[in-house]
Amino acid sequence: MTMTTMTTMTMTTMTMTMTQLLMVGGRVQLRNADDYAFNYMEANTDAFPASDIDNIQKKLRALIASNSQLSVDVIQEAFRQFDTDSSGTISLAEFKQVIEACGFNLSDQEVITLMRRYDLDGDGTISYEEFSLVLSQ
Repeated sequence: MTMTTMTTMTMTTMTMTMTQLLMVGGRVQLRNADDYAFNYMEANTDAFPASDIDNIQKKLRALIASNSQLSVDVIQEAFRQFDTDSSGTISLAEFKQVIEACGFNLSDQEVITLMRRYDLDGDGTISYEEFSLVLSQ
């Protein structure tokens, strides 16, 4: 067996292994790659300001302070409105809708950063209690 044949066999085996690892339930999952990228951005906020949780929280507090119509009750009602299954939690997409319904003009990256920071149990959803931490800190 030549070196070229061995390399080709090794590459084929690696490709098959990668395909098996990446295919889960008929779809590709790149969660670890996403986590790596988000962790990198959150650790390098000077280059990625939309991943700076402190600035995002300041932005939210300033928006709340400048809007007399926006109370904790209004925010809680928006949260309940988008909790369509009454589970007490909302997904990232629903969280983005709550943010928009409250009049917060945040980028997708800022919403993802908030979700990552306040999804305390890491289940991919955020509860009102978890979200209220955003407003109280």
